[in-house]
Amino acid sequence: MITYCSDGFRPIKHGEHGIDGPLAAAVAFAARLAHREFGQGGYCRTIRLDSLSRDGRHGRYQAFVGASPQRHPTAGHNVWIEVDIKPVADGAD
Repeated sequence: MITYCSDGFRPIKHGEHGIDGPLAAAVAFAARLAHREFGQGGYCRTIRLDSLSRDGRHGRYQAFVGASPQRHPTAGHNVWIEVDIKPVADGAD
């Protein structure tokens, strides 16, 4: 079993809520950040891998988080999300 971790967020287990890899986990963490900053109307758009460790267990992603106020253009900013991949031994849940 694999767990995806990012500082300031509850870890996500592989397969939980359709999370199938580190990119999907980064999107989920960015969406959580958007909801914290902008409320329920917050969202994550345009995410990309910025850097990856040699062993592939740590990635840094850049994402745009924001909200669209009624009749106004999108307001938001870029954020960087660090995702660590932590293997968990079977039966350790």
